[in-house]
Amino acid sequence: MLRLRILISACVGTFIYVAVSIIGGQDGIIAYSHMKEQRQLLSVNTAEMERLHTHLQEQYTALLQDPDAIASYARKLGYVHENEKLVRIAGMLPLEEPVYDAGTIVHAEKGSYIPEWLCKVLAIICGALSLIILSAVSRIPRTGRTAAVQQDTQTVQAQSVYSAGIALHTRQ
Repeated sequence: MLRLRILISACVGTFIYVAVSIIGGQDGIIAYSHMKEQRQLLSVNTAEMERLHTHLQEQYTALLQDPDAIASYARKLGYVHENEKLVRIAGMLPLEEPVYDAGTIVHAEKGSYIPEWLCKVLAIICGALSLIILSAVSRIPRTGRTAAVQQDTQTVQAQSVYSAGIALHTRQ
């Protein structure tokens, strides 16, 4: 009976360890959902940086190869051709050069999870508590069952005495 109690307690402790590890452990469900959110944030930031890179690459290629783009950019800087005249209108602000935002720094955060040592401690505590509870339950007298067994034993003894008496009486 003691072996059975120890075996059940070990099973309870193991079950608690596995359950806590699967739900809140380092590779558990909670950590997985946190990593999924982090991946989504990083993907959005990467896509924005790729879009900006493509735009800047197109501008660079245009400035290398397209004479109209070079002339337009030179006019923005205040340069003119030999026969061109620059007209400035008072009160109008010049076109502002776009400021490119390279994106914000996104750091991958460490997820929150239950440490391995805490999972093990919880499992050991639950296993010990189950052993204590099983030991306490096994020591509780089972009066109803014991009385019924004693009554059945007395009935069987009485029947066997009665049968033995009848057998003796019939022999004589």
